[in-house]
Amino acid sequence: MVEDFIEKYRIIHKNNPKSMTGAIIAKRKIGRSIVLFLRTFRPERTLDYGCGKGLQWTEHKLHEEAGVEMPTLYDPAVEGIDDRPFGEFDCTICTDVMEHIPEEKMRETLEDIYAYTEKAVLLQIACNPAKKSFADGTNFHVNCKPEDWWFRTIKETKPPHLYVWLYFQSFNGVIKYDPE
Repeated sequence: MVEDFIEKYRIIHKNNPKSMTGAIIAKRKIGRSIVLFLRTFRPERTLDYGCGKGLQWTEHKLHEEAGVEMPTLYDPAVEGIDDRPFGEFDCTICTDVMEHIPEEKMRETLEDIYAYTEKAVLLQIACNPAKKSFADGTNFHVNCKPEDWWFRTIKETKPPHLYVWLYFQSFNGVIKYDPE
């Protein structure tokens, strides 16, 4: 099922170059939160997991503003950055991705993100339906859950050594999740 969604997103990325570029991330509050996250953890290696076309890095240079190296970009639906990355990263950033993952693949996806990460993860998650839908009428946000559900799921899946910052579009700031 996830592969079906990835294929739908590949078609959208290919046919609509202005869609899901990552540029809007740089212009919204989440862009400032990403910079703060990177300044806080000072990673040598960063992964952007599900980065869209990655313009938040290649054009808007959020990493330069944070004073860190260019992240490794990964998005399974974008040609050229769709190969799974190798190795571990100090930090992983994952913005506007989790709500696109079907619920039955959520834990597997979180575990994949955690497996790449040595220090900290920033997750930005939308808890509301998207304004866009696929041609078949399915909303882009196939996994709209309330914040409490995400807190519970993160708490249940997070390895003890990781810090997780959660940012919900429905809140006006960063929620730092740290179970200690």
